[in-house]
Amino acid sequence: QEKVEKVDPAVKRLREAEDSLATPDSILEPDCFSNVTEVVASEDGNPTKALNLLVENYHSQTGVSGLLARWLSNMKSASASANRSKEESSEVTNNEIRNTAQEVISRVAKERFSKETGDGILDLSKSQAAFLQEMMDSSRWRTLLIDLSATHKESALLMYCLRTISKKGHHREIARRINQSDHFAVFKQMLNSELTVIGKLSQSMGHDVTTSIGMEELVDDLRRACTSTSYTYLYSLEVLRALEQRAHSATIESEESRRAFRKWEFLREDLENTMADPTIAATFSGSSPLFRKRR
Repeated sequence: QEKVEKVDPAVKRLREAEDSLATPDSILEPDCFSNVTEVVASEDGNPTKALNLLVENYHSQTGVSGLLARWLSNMKSASASANRSKEESSEVTNNEIRNTAQEVISRVAKERFSKETGDGILDLSKSQAAFLQEMMDSSRWRTLLIDLSATHKESALLMYCLRTISKKGHHREIARRINQSDHFAVFKQMLNSELTVIGKLSQSMGHDVTTSIGMEELVDDLRRACTSTSYTYLYSLEVLRALEQRAHSATIESEESRRAFRKWEFLREDLENTMADPTIAATFSGSSPLFRKRR
């Protein structure tokens, strides 16, 4: 048998620190300070070696990207329509560039993401992982996290992100992009939240157009999520039946509350009709009582 060479842990840490500092733009990495500390300690407090590694491997890729984005913004703004003000043209151009950059980053992230690397983020300190909270607060990056969670269902990081995004109230974004039957806790939160929204929409008066559009969009997403599997369908029916029973046993005096309970009842009928005949789902919204105008 071949003897396994034993490596001193201190030597291994130093080697890993030097290798990390030797990567391009290592100064931007979250573990840069700890790596510098390791190298400086190995040199008896002399920072020369660590500084040389940082300087030699600094390529400013983020700076180059920022400069390129500014050039693109200036070029597009110069060729923008004369009907727009300079500020409007600049804002539109910047959004277009952000969207282009986001598409590139999202594509690379989807190609290179791995469970092992991603879950390692959970081991970072709160300050080091602050970027993750910022991503979940941004509509641009929530989309990427939700899409990744759909293809990497075993990732603890992405399941944490999905639950957090759901708790923040972005249920509809989740419902549009993934099958929530794979994440029952998320589905349950979404159902409770959206039924509450339906109740509030049905109680609003004097905003028929806005309410109708919001209700139709909401119910389409809800129908798709609730009928995705047998158990999400059955659970949804039980929740709606419980609401109906509560309404029948309670003394409801206001017309607004009665409208809310009728909408929930109509939603239950909608789900039952959709499961009985899925071909009607595409046209059901036009004839459903959920979308009839108030007389």
